[in-house]
Amino acid sequence: MESAFDKFNEISEKVNLLKNKIEKEISEIDKLYEQVDKELTKSFKIKHEKLLKEENDLKDNLKNEVTKIKEALENNLSESYRVIKYNEKINKGIKNLEKEEEEKNNIRILSYISKINKTKKEMNELNQKLMKNIKISFDEKNNNLTYKEYYFNGIPTPKEIEFKDIGNYGFKILWKIDNINKFNFDNNQLKYKAELKEEDSDEKHKQYYDGNENNCSVEGLKEDTQYEIRICCCYNDLSGPWSEIKKIKTNNSIILKDEIDKKKKIYEWINPNKKIDFKLLFRMSRDGSNCSDFHRLCDNKGETLLLFKTSKNYIFGAYTPLNWTSPSSGEVNNRNDNLTFLFSLNKMQKYSKISGNTARSQTSYGPLLGDGTDIGIHDNMNKGWTTNGSFLKERELTNGEQYFDLNEMEIFLVLYK
Repeated sequence: MESAFDKFNEISEKVNLLKNKIEKEISEIDKLYEQVDKELTKSFKIKHEKLLKEENDLKDNLKNEVTKIKEALENNLSESYRVIKYNEKINKGIKNLEKEEEEKNNIRILSYISKINKTKKEMNELNQKLMKNIKISFDEKNNNLTYKEYYFNGIPTPKEIEFKDIGNYGFKILWKIDNINKFNFDNNQLKYKAELKEEDSDEKHKQYYDGNENNCSVEGLKEDTQYEIRICCCYNDLSGPWSEIKKIKTNNSIILKDEIDKKKKIYEWINPNKKIDFKLLFRMSRDGSNCSDFHRLCDNKGETLLLFKTSKNYIFGAYTPLNWTSPSSGEVNNRNDNLTFLFSLNKMQKYSKISGNTARSQTSYGPLLGDGTDIGIHDNMNKGWTTNGSFLKERELTNGEQYFDLNEMEIFLVLYK
């Protein structure tokens, strides 16, 4: 430890340095004064003398202060001793604080250890209970199942899987599980996995959901594609049996891609008592806009659904159970029935036959519906027209406009499940 005399010598040295510095500064001031004295005029002499006096007083004061400090250090070493003692008290206080903090940390650690031991005890009790149930079940069955195999058989299997169309080539999938099982699982601790694959694909099922809710949504699938979906429950690190594979087909219409309510309405108009599916036969943007493309892909297929979308966003269509045909050049195949109807999806309105023929086939035209014609598509199927005929009274499909330009046309085969 540094002695008081060492401390005194250190301070004395600092005082001498300070004294030398002050004397140097006084010398500099004297030089500055001589320079200023030469430059000052007589009118500033009085002020200069006043400043000089103040400067001399300051010099005297500084010299007196330095002398007092030196005398105090030389004659009163007890002050240094007091400083040393004060430092010792500070160091002792710091050690006491450190000790107190360490005791608090020890209390916290003991509290954590107590909580950990309590949790370990609860886990051991739960494990013993579980193993007891497993042993009892093994004894009753007298079989050679492993723990994992028996646990697997106790995890419930999802059932009653349902699908809801959410547009964008996607579905919301919902399922249920039994509330009671042999190990009394807490359903809140169950998780679910869902996998899917394209029905005709050689690839394995791919996981697209892993969560706690018994429903999920999947979007962005391929259009007009059949998918296989299966679901299982998971408990801890074990997965239960997969559900029965369910199949669902994505939307196959560009025109009605996200129009779920409109699709439901079309199902109701065709037959509200049957499950209906649509197979895409023709899409103008994909298959061509010449009437020969229409006849090549749609003739003699059976009942069809037709959808049209114009450049002014009029969306309308027709359903007919009658075949489309390609009669000899110049001939027209007129047909009549009571099931064909037209509809407007802008107005959500169905138009049944009033009178006359319902469908007409002509090789040099696209689809023709009604006498007049209520809906007519030219040989260049980008253009069409509508009149009042067998179904319409005021060209309701296009708000009274006779001619229209087609942005898209889709024709589907109607299938019953």
